Amino acid sequence: MVEQFRVLDAMAPGRIDLGVGRAPGSDFHTAQILNPNARSASDFFPEQVADLRSWTHGEDLPAAHPCRSVFARPLADTAPELLMLGSSDYGAQLAAHYGLPYAFAWFITDGQGAEGALELYRSRYTPSAAWPKPYSAVCVWALAAETSEEAWRLFSSRERWRVERNRGLLGPLRQPEELAG
Repeated sequence: MVEQFRVLDAMAPGRIDLGVGRAPGSDFHTAQILNPNARSASDFFPEQVADLRSWTHGEDLPAAHPCRSVFARPLADTAPELLMLGSSDYGAQLAAHYGLPYAFAWFITDGQGAEGALELYRSRYTPSAAWPKPYSAVCVWALAAETSEEAWRLFSSRERWRVERNRGLLGPLRQPEELAG
C-alpha cells in the first residue's frame, strides 16, 4: 500500500495524502473474513502507524525491527502526507502522540464526540518535523445535485441504507425509485 501512495506522490508531488484509521472500513463479519485476526488487529495499530510513517518518509526502522530490510519505493524528494482518521478519543490521542494531522470522522458518528476528541488532540499534541502545530479537520458526508429537490430524492437512498445498517441489515445502496413503492 505504501508503495502505491509513493508512486502517486512521485506522479503528483506534494498532492497525495494517506489517511489511516483503526476501523476495518467494513462491518465486522466482512473484516473477520478479510483478516481472521480482526478482533486483535487494533492491538497492533500504534506500531503499524509508526512503521507506516517510517516507510512513507523513507526512514529506517529500528535495528531490531523484523521488517528493517523492507523499503517502500520509489524514493523521491517528497512523500505522501500521513494523517489519522478517527471517530473517537483513541485516534485523536494516537495522532497527537505521533505529531500527525487528525481528521475526525463526523460522517461515522454524526458528530458525537467530535468536540472532545479534537480538544484532546490539541491538548496532547507533540510537535513533529512536518507538523510543528496541530492540524485537524472534520470529515463529513455530503451530497450534491442540480436542485434541492433532486438532492433530497437522492438522499433517500442513503437515509434508508443508514437506518437499515443501524438495525443490522447490511445491503447495497438502493435506487430512490426502489424505495418509493
